[in-house]
Amino acid sequence: MISPTRVFNPFDGVEVRLFGRPTDWNIRGLESNRPPGRFVMGSYYDPISSVAFDAGVSRVLAPSPKSNTHIVGDEALGVEYHAESPSHPWRSVVICRGVSADGVEIPGGNHAAFWLSSADCLCVVALSPSGRLIGVHAGRDSLWDRAHVLNVAPRRKHASVIDTMASRLGDEMSRSQFFLTCGIGAQNFSHPWDHPQHGADNSKMTALFMRECGSGSVLGNPERGRLDLRNIATMQLLLHGVRQSNIGWDGINTFSDRDNGQPTWWSARRGDGTHRNGVLVYRV
Repeated sequence: MISPTRVFNPFDGVEVRLFGRPTDWNIRGLESNRPPGRFVMGSYYDPISSVAFDAGVSRVLAPSPKSNTHIVGDEALGVEYHAESPSHPWRSVVICRGVSADGVEIPGGNHAAFWLSSADCLCVVALSPSGRLIGVHAGRDSLWDRAHVLNVAPRRKHASVIDTMASRLGDEMSRSQFFLTCGIGAQNFSHPWDHPQHGADNSKMTALFMRECGSGSVLGNPERGRLDLRNIATMQLLLHGVRQSNIGWDGINTFSDRDNGQPTWWSARRGDGTHRNGVLVYRV
């Protein structure tokens, strides 16, 4: 049994389990090891089905986050991996893949969960007054329309995944509760304007966030481009009428947090390559 690194209960009836180092939680390891279908849990390196099983989850909804701002329903995830427990053969965990999207609406009543493999990217969880539960990947490029702003593609339907949440929740958006979790801190997330390759793009991005979300989008000197993903996502929520008191945050910095002198989380900015943390969101 692998214990969660952190556990939060941000709303009544909702649990968020976070998994960090030393286990690699990159879900691509599942796909590279075997084709879809049935297998015995523990028969190869598959930590995700094991921790889902431990949480009482039987259906893991894990779209591939591509910073496209899409949020889908569980019916869109048609590629299934069935992990059967060797000790409880009547129980299994189904990991559902097969679609590129930043988030998913988690259905009620079937022990389903949202899974996100990430290293520095923020995860945003929403619970509406009627009980609709949504989990999304809210990394940097899911919070602005990069391709349009940099003049390489037409405007996309929703500039930010927060806008997509608002469209999906409708008039419930402003009355919903939100929890921001497992992201990098601004002090470790720089995008300098004098970067030899990305400097011009960094300056446009920083200017856009400051214009649309205020000076709190960036820590300190704007030319260092130290983006504050938490403040950016929070301001985007506020612009959709959400009350500040309905927005929570876990205080995590995936780059700098340490336990017993060792890094707590994987961090792409720290040079951890393809290693990822895991976020599991589900009803309890």
